[in-house]
Amino acid sequence: MVNGAKKDVSISKPKSIWQRKVKLDFKPLFVALGKAAAHTATLKFDELGVDAAEAVTSLGLDVPPNELAFVLLQRSLFDAMLTLTRESASHFGQELAPFQSLSTEIEGALSSLELKFDGDFFKRPGKLKLLGEIETIYSQWLCDCGMSPLNSLVVAGRLRSYFVFSIASEWRRNASKYSALIEMTASPFAGAEEYERGWQTYFACLNRRINENVFDEPFSLAQIYVPLNAYYVEKSKENSKLERGFSSKTTQVVVKLEDELRNWLKSSAKGDALRVISGGPGSGKSSFTKVLCATLANAGHAKPIYIPLHLIDPTREVAAEVEKFVRDEGLLGFNPLDPERKEENLLLVFDGLDELASQGKVAAQVTRDFVQAVERMVERRNLGQQPIYVLLSGRELVVQENETEFRRPRQVLSLLPYFTPPDERAAFEDRGKLLEKDLRDDWWVSYGRLSGSNYAKMPDQLDVDEINEITAQPLLNYLVALSYNRGKLNFDKQLNLNSVYADLVAAVHERGYEKTRTYRPISHIGPKDFVRVLEEIGLAAWHGSDGRSTSVRDIMTHCRQGGLEALLATFTEGAQAGVTKLLAAFFFRRNGEGAGEDAAFVFTHKSFGEYLTSARLTRGIERIVLERQRKRGSPDDGFDVSDALVHWGRLAGPAPMTEYVQVFFEREVGQRSKQEVEKWHYELTELSCAVIEKHMPVEKMGVAAYASSFRNDVNASTALLIALNACSKACGLRATMKFTGETSFGSFLRRVCPQRLGPANPPVFNALSYLDLTDQCLDMVDLYGADLSFTVWRNAKVSFGNFGGRAACLNADFTHAQLDWCRFQSMSLTSVVFDNARLTEAIFQHTTLVSAVFTEARLDRTDFTGAKLEKCDFSKATLSGATLARCGEVRECNFNQAVVYEDDFEIISWFENQRGLGNVFGTLNVMERPKFLLDRSPKRQAPGKKRLVESG
Repeated sequence: MVNGAKKDVSISKPKSIWQRKVKLDFKPLFVALGKAAAHTATLKFDELGVDAAEAVTSLGLDVPPNELAFVLLQRSLFDAMLTLTRESASHFGQELAPFQSLSTEIEGALSSLELKFDGDFFKRPGKLKLLGEIETIYSQWLCDCGMSPLNSLVVAGRLRSYFVFSIASEWRRNASKYSALIEMTASPFAGAEEYERGWQTYFACLNRRINENVFDEPFSLAQIYVPLNAYYVEKSKENSKLERGFSSKTTQVVVKLEDELRNWLKSSAKGDALRVISGGPGSGKSSFTKVLCATLANAGHAKPIYIPLHLIDPTREVAAEVEKFVRDEGLLGFNPLDPERKEENLLLVFDGLDELASQGKVAAQVTRDFVQAVERMVERRNLGQQPIYVLLSGRELVVQENETEFRRPRQVLSLLPYFTPPDERAAFEDRGKLLEKDLRDDWWVSYGRLSGSNYAKMPDQLDVDEINEITAQPLLNYLVALSYNRGKLNFDKQLNLNSVYADLVAAVHERGYEKTRTYRPISHIGPKDFVRVLEEIGLAAWHGSDGRSTSVRDIMTHCRQGGLEALLATFTEGAQAGVTKLLAAFFFRRNGEGAGEDAAFVFTHKSFGEYLTSARLTRGIERIVLERQRKRGSPDDGFDVSDALVHWGRLAGPAPMTEYVQVFFEREVGQRSKQEVEKWHYELTELSCAVIEKHMPVEKMGVAAYASSFRNDVNASTALLIALNACSKACGLRATMKFTGETSFGSFLRRVCPQRLGPANPPVFNALSYLDLTDQCLDMVDLYGADLSFTVWRNAKVSFGNFGGRAACLNADFTHAQLDWCRFQSMSLTSVVFDNARLTEAIFQHTTLVSAVFTEARLDRTDFTGAKLEKCDFSKATLSGATLARCGEVRECNFNQAVVYEDDFEIISWFENQRGLGNVFGTLNVMERPKFLLDRSPKRQAPGKKRLVESG
């Protein structure tokens, strides 16, 4: 700086640079890249030797400023290209061309270019014209490595974001050595102050993250990403008091997710500083939050901090954990929550609430406590002048379990799929007609451009109703695309995510036999053994702390317990060689800095771990059934009941079943032959009965502590009933158990079902169909929202039971059951039989009953307010005091010889009116009310006068 004037530095390759001891030469760059490419067969990048950046250039203290700037540029370019080369090595060919000759082209490009080294250079390094020439040269170099021309262009197109991050990181690593450049410019990295450089470095990191490759593809998330829509729930102001609570009238309003969050941040409302993104597995939650953070940072609309929740301790103070996370990342260099800094537009993005709640009731409480702690932190901070904003994301179940914490309007934004079928759009208020656009077509056009397939839209073969549920989800749609291009999965048959994952596992293994790929260290593992090891990895992750990550140590332990000792050496060698680029490049990523047996890996997408867990549990059932059959053939061989339960307990006892694993498990069982599943059903019925009566034999499972024994008993028992139910659904057989007492099943339910917290159900409630509960007593049972289809309740005692909750019940049999004061509210009952059942003062409010049979049932004072009745049979049923006149709709119902009393004026008048409209048929049996029932008669009124009917 001279007389206030800023001095520019002309940067070019110095004439004397090749004669200096410290060579600023690009030749070592490509030599090092060549070594990286040469190691694609084993992925042993560590054998590159010394620090790669130091191998390119040495950074001395006496380097002149013009050469110093060249060093900064060269080292940053090398770091960016080396990182990209490593990530893309699987796309190289086997025969590698010499690379040294290409350095002349790079040197020539730099020799012909002059740059102004000033504040603009540091503020927008990604805009350098030089990068365009480097991208062209690097793309050609990738082609020489055997990469296809299209893939080389796609990979080279990601170089800019990598370079921006590399130059920011290089500056931070060697800030003292680059101090001479600081003196020559007014504000490197948009300002001389350290915290401004820190933000620029962090923003560069956010951009690089979304430009990292997707799985093992040459393209990045940023290149393939399609913006998502979402909806928020708007509660109706017209809800009556009775409708408030578990069920209420709501409207689902569709919005563009990014626009909705931008408007929220723009409003700067201190009292409305928290938003929640809710979505199922593979719905795009993490992808969206990463892209949003980078977009907001680039536009200068906010200063986002992206925090994966599995990397922090949710039980500690939130602000302290954020500070620790930022410090461990080593990018910002300061605590953004420090009140003294008074950071403006700070946005904390906590991704993965489900990571905290993956281990049952205790962790669910941890999640709730964390959410409350975040809210308290925001409330305290926002009393000042610089408010902070928080965005949480998690699976819909976890968000629903904490919905009482999210009460503000538009606070919870639920992700919508790429495609919503026309018959489902009526459930939404779509003011911008966003649902009319099929976003799958946009995705396939991008995918076609990046993969060379040139799709104009989604292939017609995939645009079928049967797989809409799969192709509409971002992750699953991508997996379908991989299987579709692979060409070995039959898309004309019924398709589900299990079959897609199985096909992709087969594809990963086949890569081990392709000489041009990077998985050759696994080529000597057979496909069955390969899948078997993967299943143990899934089981280890399920048994672990968060259901998503595991360590080499835990994997080895599970393999030993599973009898896979012979494969351990192969697996260990593969892990050490980096073949855990399966853990084969496709479904795992390294987690943390541990080495050897302490090395940890995390599923890139949690749903793959859930699929592997379900496959391992299915294999466990195969073993149990085989051993039970051997036992029947020889008393000295196979498993007895206790042995079988011990084997199951070791598989399913350490971790609770989740609804996501349950769905995968049911699909896995459903893919087996009916004959095989029928054998499983027989054996599991016997085992389930033993567990219901006598608990799991935890004393034989090596579990000492009472609390652990209790958890193992509950987890394994629940999983066993879910397994039995999966078999029942697959083969259509009811499970008939021989209970020793009439309270056996009710006692079991109380043992395995925790206290309800809101409307969310435990997974076992989805496994109560196809059971025979004849003569069982379940008085006051809470089955709100449970699936009771095809379950038999003959002669059961279920007084005061709660069956409501928008559940669907098909073909259940309640013949002669005692159901007095039971709630069947807001359900869908189809072909349910209530013959001779006692339903005194039962509640069917707002329930849809189709082909329900109430022949000779007692329906005294039963409440049908708002119910819809279609083709129901009330013949010879006793209807005195029932509120049929208040039902919402009635069609083709049979009331022949239904019993009412002379003072049931309301029912009689309603029946005559509906019969005149053709909605009911038959003749009522109007009787004189017995004297002992006179005190229960409806309020009398004079004939011809109307009695006021209260709604709700």
